[in-house]
Amino acid sequence: MWQADEGGSNSDTFHEPEPAAALNVTTAARDWIAAILSRSWRARMQRLTWHILSPGSQEDSPDLLIAAARAFLALTSLLAIWLDSTELARLASVARGLLLLYCVYSAAVFVFEKKARSSVRYGVIVHIGDIVWAAAITSVTEGPNSPFSLFFLFVVMAAAYRWNIRRVMWTAASLIGVLAAQAAILRISVVHSFVGTDYDTNRLIMRAAYLLVGSVVIGYIASNEKRLIREAAFVGSVVSLPRAELGLKRSAQMVLCEIARFFCAPKAAMLIRIHGGSTYLLECTAGDTEKDWTDLSPDKVEPWFFSLAANCAWVVRNAATTNLLDRTARWRSRKSRGEVQLPLRFVENNRFKDLLLANLVMADDWSGRIFLFDPQPQSDPRSALDLLDRIVRQVTPAVHNVYLLKRIRGRAQAAQRVRLAHDLHDGAMQALVAACYQLEILQRNSALPFEAAAEVRKTEEMVRKEVG
Repeated sequence: MWQADEGGSNSDTFHEPEPAAALNVTTAARDWIAAILSRSWRARMQRLTWHILSPGSQEDSPDLLIAAARAFLALTSLLAIWLDSTELARLASVARGLLLLYCVYSAAVFVFEKKARSSVRYGVIVHIGDIVWAAAITSVTEGPNSPFSLFFLFVVMAAAYRWNIRRVMWTAASLIGVLAAQAAILRISVVHSFVGTDYDTNRLIMRAAYLLVGSVVIGYIASNEKRLIREAAFVGSVVSLPRAELGLKRSAQMVLCEIARFFCAPKAAMLIRIHGGSTYLLECTAGDTEKDWTDLSPDKVEPWFFSLAANCAWVVRNAATTNLLDRTARWRSRKSRGEVQLPLRFVENNRFKDLLLANLVMADDWSGRIFLFDPQPQSDPRSALDLLDRIVRQVTPAVHNVYLLKRIRGRAQAAQRVRLAHDLHDGAMQALVAACYQLEILQRNSALPFEAAAEVRKTEEMVRKEVG
């Protein structure tokens, strides 16, 4: 618009209005486009990562992820030493060349892991190679004082990802031996004059201690996580075993055999007591899992259901299994412990040293107990108790559902049979009444001989007697 100056001057000034609406639209469009590009970029990165890390012919191998981490560590180490050399000048070219070879080695291992199926022996060979590479790289970069000691930690984490804590500790011992060997080699005068560096004893001791403590923590966490994953998968598989078409006994038999197999128990037993009914016993061994249920008499039931102040307990006998006089045993559960006097008949029929048992209780319909004789679980007894308690708490409702469904089906079939019998009975009665009337009409309207009339009268009396 045009506007006159305040001093009365005739000069005209043009003021352009600010395009606020256009600015807001432009900003919104830019933010929208940026969001779309950001989502597209994230999706592409996710697809690329999944394509790189997805195994080729391997189904579930940890070596592929380890190979990817190894390649990333090699590239970052080469980049770090190329930008800022931390080793001595006389070994700079050696360190760069060694890291370049390590990058090529990591890429080759990754491609091989992507395409081929690795074996246990191959994993051990690659693990030994990682130890050798870590020793070689740190040896040319100040030995025990090397800033590339992260390679040692990578080897420990790879061992924890592959195996159990025992092999992790063997790996840690090997790496500590490498540190000690490097320190011993640096004490040689020829090597010392060539390398021109001294190792720090305090730093050597502290790095060895860090490596040992880190290996224990990483190995324990990895082993515990693997155990939890394995146990969760096992609990899920056991809970899925009871099925309505199998029935109560067959479902309980499959559950018992699977639990005995997982806990490595040479003998297992299960009792199911139907309240107001019979009590059934199933005993299975490691070599024979197809035994039938046995209907126990009341006098044989009591030794199996001895009193114990715990739903799930580990029982250990004080005496040898051949000594039947000493029936005292110690037991412990998740929250308590104590002693129990085992029944004589139970000890006579079952020779054992350790016993893992759990109670099955479901409302007022039925109850039971699981026995695992001389189990050898993969974990410690406390973890085994927790696992068995979790299995029992989750599998009991599944078995109870099978029991209820069987009862419902039985009642429905009984009701159907009663209805069918009632219908058949009504139809038969109507036919008999009609036959009785026909016989009576035949006697009245037909001139039958005496003998025939007597037979008809006898038949009519029989029919009337049945009709009532």
